Amino acid sequence: MSVEALEYIKENLLKQGARSMIGNSCVYMDNDGNKCAVGWLIADDETKAFDVKDPVRILINAYAPRFKHNCSLKYLESAQKIHDVVPVEEWEQEFDKLIEMAKADSVK
Repeated sequence: MSVEALEYIKENLLKQGARSMIGNSCVYMDNDGNKCAVGWLIADDETKAFDVKDPVRILINAYAPRFKHNCSLKYLESAQKIHDVVPVEEWEQEFDKLIEMAKADSVK
């Protein structure tokens, strides 16, 4: 369910408290072990198959069937956008909005 995946991503990104970056690029896992939004859904032993600079869409397409939680593409892309663009101090508020949207969609 998308809500569970988004809550899992939110919890882990808030604990992490930083973007996953190498240089000026957001990456799924940086040299300090920080992960991007989608990176949190990939098991650690699976991450070695990709270069950290691979676009997130490659990760989504390759790993969606094996993610720890199911999540629709539109919500994964929105979660990733929060990680990549929104200031870290606004992540919680933005994830709360996204989770509420996912909850509303799940009852339709």
